[in-house]
Amino acid sequence: MSVSLAALIAAAALNGGAQEFAATPAVQTVPAVPVAGVAAAQDQRFRLSISLSLNGAYVGDVPVEASLAGDASVEVARLVELLRPLVAPEVIDGLVARSAGAGMASTSVLSGPDLTLTFDQAALALSAQITADARALNRLSLIDATRQGGGARLTPPSNRAFGITVALNTQIEHEGFLNDLVREPAEVAIRGFGNVGGVDGLNLAFETGYREDGDFARRRTTLFYDDVPRAIRYALGDVDPETLGAYQAPISLAGLSIERLYQEIQPYRNVRPSGRGQLTLESASRVEVLVNGVVQQTLRLGPGRYDLRDFPFLDGYNDVQLVVEDDTGRREVSSISFFSDIELLEPGVSIFSASLGVQQESGGFFEDPEYGDDLVFSGFYQRGVTDALTLGAASQINPENALFAGQAAYATRFGVFGIQAALDINEDDDTEQALLLTWRLFGLSESGRQSGVQVDFEAVSEGFSPMLPTATTFNANEWEVDARYQTELPLGVFATLGAGYSRSRGPFDDQKRATLALSRSFGRFSLGLNLEHRDGGFSDESRIGLSISVPLGERMSARARYNSSRDEAVVELDRRAYDSLDEFGYRVALGTSEGGPLANADLEYFGNRFRARVTHDYSDADGFETQVTNAGVTFGIGWADGRLALGREADRGFVIVDPHPTLGGAPVFARSRSTFGDTARSGALGPALAPLQRPYAYDSIEVRVEDAPDGYDIGAGRIDVVPGAASGYVLPIGSAASNTVMGRLVQADGEPAALVGGVLKPVSGQEAVETSFFTNRTGRLVAQQVAPGRYQVFVFGSDTPVGEIEVPEDSAGMVDIGTLTYGGDTQ
Repeated sequence: MSVSLAALIAAAALNGGAQEFAATPAVQTVPAVPVAGVAAAQDQRFRLSISLSLNGAYVGDVPVEASLAGDASVEVARLVELLRPLVAPEVIDGLVARSAGAGMASTSVLSGPDLTLTFDQAALALSAQITADARALNRLSLIDATRQGGGARLTPPSNRAFGITVALNTQIEHEGFLNDLVREPAEVAIRGFGNVGGVDGLNLAFETGYREDGDFARRRTTLFYDDVPRAIRYALGDVDPETLGAYQAPISLAGLSIERLYQEIQPYRNVRPSGRGQLTLESASRVEVLVNGVVQQTLRLGPGRYDLRDFPFLDGYNDVQLVVEDDTGRREVSSISFFSDIELLEPGVSIFSASLGVQQESGGFFEDPEYGDDLVFSGFYQRGVTDALTLGAASQINPENALFAGQAAYATRFGVFGIQAALDINEDDDTEQALLLTWRLFGLSESGRQSGVQVDFEAVSEGFSPMLPTATTFNANEWEVDARYQTELPLGVFATLGAGYSRSRGPFDDQKRATLALSRSFGRFSLGLNLEHRDGGFSDESRIGLSISVPLGERMSARARYNSSRDEAVVELDRRAYDSLDEFGYRVALGTSEGGPLANADLEYFGNRFRARVTHDYSDADGFETQVTNAGVTFGIGWADGRLALGREADRGFVIVDPHPTLGGAPVFARSRSTFGDTARSGALGPALAPLQRPYAYDSIEVRVEDAPDGYDIGAGRIDVVPGAASGYVLPIGSAASNTVMGRLVQADGEPAALVGGVLKPVSGQEAVETSFFTNRTGRLVAQQVAPGRYQVFVFGSDTPVGEIEVPEDSAGMVDIGTLTYGGDTQ
């Protein structure tokens, strides 16, 4: 027999002094139950699921069988599952031996010299205490913690789900105050997914777009399946193969791919080495460039592939982050380096990619992609051989070109040494070569910041151009060397010193460069100074950059910066917006640049069913004034298990929070453990749509109901999930069986029937089911999750009903049944 934990808690909370109820229903008089019968009822055992704590810390929920007398037996398999990661193996072995193979065993039997189990009847909780020597020695595994949700019982996603995010954008260019208005065609960008079979099922990801002066265009469509335990993705359609090292070219194919993607399928096991300084944008995006934590510039870039060394204000000797937000409002933050980061893998760990298809040659978000006619192969394999050695190889092949590359990383006490070599073979030209040697030696400064040395040496032949005709490329440098040294100086100053030299070909001069970056915090103030000098190459110049940032609160900050290369001075005020209901954020920048004023404003609002954003850019350079205003709104639609909901976004997964009609329209609020407030609420437009933040990462959605009827039982009110690549969930809130029945049970002499259990057996009612009840020491009776209908009331130990009660069809919440009597006259 299953017993509601909530009902037991409510009964325990009412011990002593619960208020009386005035209403008294008519009940059938029955003979009194002998005292021996009551004692027998107290020996009746009930199956519960209660919390388990270890040395005071919550571990998870475990099934027990408990009696009203206060003893309990525990499900051994679940207990072992929860304790095994935290308790020494020999202690677990002793617990299993004491259970003697039984599925359920009492707390007294399972307790031993290093482990004590105690059942708290009042709190309905199980506690375990172990000695310090009994703790397990474990390797930290964020993957396991994420996958298991810290011991939470995970809810599987719906077997069928569909979600889209729609972004509508328009742009207006004008002069002065709305003079000479020119409105660009409005655009609609759509990202979405479909899923059949849940986490272990089949996924479809798609992107499409519509431009006001054109037609709907298919951007990309990919059908894929994830083998989660092995972190392997099998994909068919538009794919962007992963690359290895410095020389594989990023390409897009229409075809097949098989890849091990730890960073996506097991996101907290990121063993993927990053490539050199390249950025690929699939659609027009806003890009913020942060150098040493300070915003240096905000760019609007079109779709395409960018070599970050082309950015005139970056030389790669600093800590650089890019905050990229595309047309649909999706935001990603990437840390990049011009130094080729070559990483070691754990022994036996391998990553790989193999893709075959035709290469995409053109296409944007609002036009159909075009593909070549020839098949292209792109692939690599990398494996950790020992703790100190990792090897890898890569290739890309089409009918005209072939790239073959290899790399090795070796760790010593003097740092990590790496080598990458590549051959570029073209049917019409000589074979071209490239070689990259690296050295890394890192440590931590006293304040915890990374310090160390990085050195790169690279030599490339004149026509080295992977997957491109040699005739289209001329490498101006025969070889180059770059070095960077980071350290913490006295007085809390952190310094980065960089130097580089390039040996040039042809008519170009050799190039020398040097940079120095200094930063220091003075309480709430952070100051930065960047000095850079170039000599030779395309230009000779020296420049200076200054920055200061001041936090003005938890989410607000002010910044000022100066860059001599553009003679630019800017002051910014920034309020960060969280992804929560009725949140807003803004950024305002004022300054001058190259002979004219500039201003930027960015306002963003997070509503319940949409997100809106307006940006305005103003500049006046040498009397040429331009003003550009962008306005957009984003909303999402999610469908799962026949339920449809509208919210801010749905293309990364979602939870539909679905209130039952018996709540009478009371708003239901949902929030995620990864957000700072409520993320969605139900209302006139139906259920709430709570977006999920990341695939394959643990999340918990909790709900609260405002103005719910007194005594209304909403159910669990929480869902713990580890979504797949494309998952939708439905969380019902409330039900017809949401009433709490309360009354009083007394014996014929008027004395309370204390600590008695029984059941309500349905006589009528479409959704009525048998429901358990208990009384406390004053005879107060509590039964929860009771649906409308008529019920006969039985106490354990008797086959004769105490009486009959009715829960009205229009009831919602607390239902008072008055006093029931074991014998004598009706009360």
